[in-house]
Formats: sequence, structure tokens, C-alpha cells
Amino acid sequence: MAAYMALFPFILVCTHYRKWFTFLATPIIGYALYLSTNKTAMGCGIIFLAYYLIFEVLTDPKNNELYRKKLTQYSFALVLVPFILMIALSGIDLQKINPSLFSMQDRINSTWVFPFIYLSNIFPAGLITGCGLGCFVYPMDYTSLGYLRVPVDNFYVSTYIMLGFPFAIFVIGAFLGVPNYKTRDKILLMFLMNIYAVTVQCYGPSTITVFMGYCFSDMFLTSVKNWKRRYLAPSGPN
Repeated sequence: MAAYMALFPFILVCTHYRKWFTFLATPIIGYALYLSTNKTAMGCGIIFLAYYLIFEVLTDPKNNELYRKKLTQYSFALVLVPFILMIALSGIDLQKINPSLFSMQDRINSTWVFPFIYLSNIFPAGLITGCGLGCFVYPMDYTSLGYLRVPVDNFYVSTYIMLGFPFAIFVIGAFLGVPNYKTRDKILLMFLMNIYAVTVQCYGPSTITVFMGYCFSDMFLTSVKNWKRRYLAPSGPN
């Protein structure tokens, strides 16, 4: 959480400040991420720096909006990563390849796949309908089923477990809604949140969930050309 709070609030505001401020703050943020030892956040930090250089410094932000939106849309391909890894690498000892892959091996063989196995055994319909809000996330600890909870370290997997197939439709809508995004900070934030969410559940700290809601909000935008401000005169004395 320390790594997240160092990086993502900075990403949220960086497009509203001058470039010299961003470059001045970047080494400080980078050192904070290094101290946190959070590999996911450090990777997001490096990708953010590359993104900022390409789309904010080396090119005109007014002329590259289409490319930024396309990149954000492509980032939704990461939603499939845990499902592909579970199918392709389940049961394989990744530690033999590299000891640093232990956490990924644990996710593939335990934390990501366990809710699906459990639901298929006791509530098969839950694989389609989901098992309800709070299922396999922190609220589950306050129920008699708390002993079954595992840290499903992926935002999209854990949300699918709760909401089922309707959430898959929502994700498709979010993907199609990216062209509606109006602000650069949301485009950037959605791109990096999709990367960050591959190995982070995003439901523990409420701040991350708020950021996710902020990212997704523009997918519901409609045209404002026909909006009118109406004023109704008072009908009589109060």
C-alpha cells in the first residue's frame, strides 16, 4: 500500500503540473518504490516514466490522443493473463526456472484457481452467476467461511468471482468505452491500473477501489451537446 500511495496519486496529478515538477519528483517516487520492494509497483513506475516521455514530452499531447486511447484499450488484454497462466502453467514448478517466480507460481496453483475449484464443488452455478459481493475478498473474513478465503491477487479475477458473467460484459463495455474518455489523467491511470491489477486484488485499501471507480467512470459518458441548463421561475411566494 505504501508503494501504491507513492505512485498512483502522483500519476493522477502529474498531467496537471509542469514537466519540470514531474521530472524533479520522479527520482523521489522511484526511491520510495525501491524501498517498498514491491515489484509490481516498480514495474508500473518504469512503464509510467516511458509513457510520460513518449506521450507528454517527446510528442504533443493534443496530437497523440488516439494513440493513448488505443494503448489503454490494448491494456485490457491483460485481463486474460491470469486465465491463460492458469491453463498453461498450472502444476509447473516455476521455482526451478527462477526462485523469484515463487509468488507467481503460488498465484497460478493456489490463490487464483482455488475459488473456481471451490465453487465448482459446492456451487457450480456460481461460476456463471458469481458468489456475491464480499466473496473471496476481505469481508469474507467476518463470516463463518472466512477460513476458506485466499488472497486472490488480481482485480478482475476476484471481481468475476463475486459478480460472475455479468462482470465480463461490464469489462467489454469498459474496453469499448475508452474512446469516450475525456481527460488525459484517466487514460493514463486506466492503462497503469490494468497493469497493476494483474497481481493486486485492489479491494483491501479503499483508495485503490476509489481509483478504479474513477478510471471506469468515463465509460458511461454520453454526448453533452444536447444538454441544456433550465431555470424554473418560482411559482409564487414562499
